[in-house]
Amino acid sequence: MSSKLLAILPQLDDYLCPICQSISVKPVRLSCSHVFCVRCLVKLQRKAKRFCPMCRSDVVLSADSTNLDYGLLNFLRLYFPKEAKEKQKENEDEVVQEQWRNVRMRAATTGPVDGELGCVVM
Repeated sequence: MSSKLLAILPQLDDYLCPICQSISVKPVRLSCSHVFCVRCLVKLQRKAKRFCPMCRSDVVLSADSTNLDYGLLNFLRLYFPKEAKEKQKENEDEVVQEQWRNVRMRAATTGPVDGELGCVVM
């Protein structure tokens, strides 16, 4: 009975991003049908990686917001709410850290204007 039940219940391992090995909250389905989390796809695109890490199809750079799989997104939020919320928080933290690095790099390259210390927030 338990083996039959496990076969029909959604398992978190079936919905992990193959790159970061975490739940694919905001899953992006490429035209080759492989699914990745949006952060991993954005990282691939920023590095100008063209090929799907799974099948090597030239599809990564052509992916955009239309590739977001809303059906899977809703499914994951329904069946894995805790994991989805944790992954969303991790994504938000990573974005903040990335933006902070960009601000600090910009401040370091431009330097203060007219002897002002400069604002690192705005």
